[in-house]
Amino acid sequence: IIELKKLIQSYGFQPIPIITKVEMLGAVKYIDEICQVSDGIMVARGDLGVECGFANVAAYQKKIIESSLLHGKPVIVATQLLDSMIENRRPTKAEICDVANAVYDRTDATMLSGESASGKYPELAVQTMRNILDRVDSTILSKDFSQNSNTLATKENPLSYSEHLAQITVELADKTKAAAIVCLTLSGKSARFLSKNRPNTKIIAISPNPEVVRRRSLLRGVHGVHNDQFYDTDQAFDQIVQYVVQQKMVNSGDVILITGGIPISQTHSTNTLKLCRI
Repeated sequence: IIELKKLIQSYGFQPIPIITKVEMLGAVKYIDEICQVSDGIMVARGDLGVECGFANVAAYQKKIIESSLLHGKPVIVATQLLDSMIENRRPTKAEICDVANAVYDRTDATMLSGESASGKYPELAVQTMRNILDRVDSTILSKDFSQNSNTLATKENPLSYSEHLAQITVELADKTKAAAIVCLTLSGKSARFLSKNRPNTKIIAISPNPEVVRRRSLLRGVHGVHNDQFYDTDQAFDQIVQYVVQQKMVNSGDVILITGGIPISQTHSTNTLKLCRI
């Protein structure tokens, strides 16, 4: 992964995120080290089953997801989630439970392959997946990941101020029953730190960079919004409130939290948290 990043840089390209496809026993063994240098992780269950034995796939899937969560990296569960829908209009109950289990494990994304690439009902497969994800996601209760996240922090490698602020923001959103966490971000890091804590509150990541918006939309609970109208702090926060109301993302009476780095027009770590009622 490190060599690939160097190769990409040597050709003069802007940093391109690398999602690592974990499909070998050696990768599972060193999953923490892999997560540290990867921009995302994919659990490739088909090849993983061949390599490690099918009876071990479920345990390894959970191990990979857990490591990804602790390192704040998006994780994708792939392969045969709705495999029967390649030929049939309905999935099996076991497949529905398989998709649900990925959601309960707090994965960021589930991925179709043959179902949408060569199956008879690609559109229906996507709709079915979406329906299962939405229904299961709405039943999940809040879980505090901050303690687990802190286990990765050491004296030599402490959590950043932005990561601590993200934890506080998620905790405050839960206590105030906030309708949304709005983060103003240039690089997308603040949205990743917020998503890492898996809040029940939706995250609206607003950025002037369309690439950041697309990439952050992979993160669980994050809705990316492209908006390049960044001004001084007070004006920006006021305009953001007006914007989310106009877009019907929140309603009158809702509480929202806004985070950003001051000054907003520069690449500063998140250092501001504002709570307001619409």
